[in-house]
Amino acid sequence: MLSQYLALLLPAVLLIRMWHTRKVANYVRFRSAPVVDVLLAMVGTVLLIPIGAVLTSLLHSGSAAPSDLDKITEKLFTAYSTPEFLFLVFVVAITPAICEEFFFRGYVQRTFERTLGAHSVPIVGMIFAMFHMQPAGLLTLGLIGTWLGFIYYRSKSMLPNMAAHFTNNFVAIAMVYYAPVIFGVDLKNDEEFPLMWAVCALPLFVGVVWVYFLRTKRLK
Repeated sequence: MLSQYLALLLPAVLLIRMWHTRKVANYVRFRSAPVVDVLLAMVGTVLLIPIGAVLTSLLHSGSAAPSDLDKITEKLFTAYSTPEFLFLVFVVAITPAICEEFFFRGYVQRTFERTLGAHSVPIVGMIFAMFHMQPAGLLTLGLIGTWLGFIYYRSKSMLPNMAAHFTNNFVAIAMVYYAPVIFGVDLKNDEEFPLMWAVCALPLFVGVVWVYFLRTKRLK
C-alpha cells in the first residue's frame, strides 16, 4: 500500500508539477463525469472478468502447478473476517484505483496522448500489464489496461476508469471471501470460469464499448 502512494502517486504529482503544470488535477483530468458513464465503465469491467479469466486459462492450459509465489500471494489476499476483508478492500481495491490510475492513465497516458493520441491507449495498457509482473496473466492484464485506457481517453475524466479499476479488484477479493456459487459454479474453489460465461459476456462487453463510444462522441 505504501509503495503505491510513494512510488506511483507521489512521483506522478511531482513530475507533473515539475515538467507540465502546477494544476495537477486539470492535467490528469480529475473531474466529474456523468453517472451513466461511470456505471457503464463498471459494467464493462464485470463483463471483462470472465472473458479474461477464460482466455488466460486457455492460453496456459496444461501449465505447471501454481508456484510458491502464487500460493503466497493468494494467501495474503484472502480475508478470514469482516475487518480483514475491509482492510483488503482498502489496500487492494481502493488504493490501486487511485494510485495506479493516477500514474498510468493520469500521467503516463495523458502525456503520451499529446503526441500519440488514441495510440497511447494500447501502449500504456501493455505497460500497465508488465508493471504487475504476472507473465501468466499478461494478456488479460493488457486487455484490462487497454479497457481502462479507452475509458479514460473517451470520457476525458479519471472517475470512470478509477471506478472500473476498483470494480475489477473488488470483485476478485469478494469472490474469494464470500465464495459465491453462481449457476452451480463455485467461484472460489473452481479454478476455471465456464467457457460459456465468456461466450455470453463477449457480445455484451462489445455492446458496452460501443455505447460508451457513442456516448462520449460529444467530448471529441
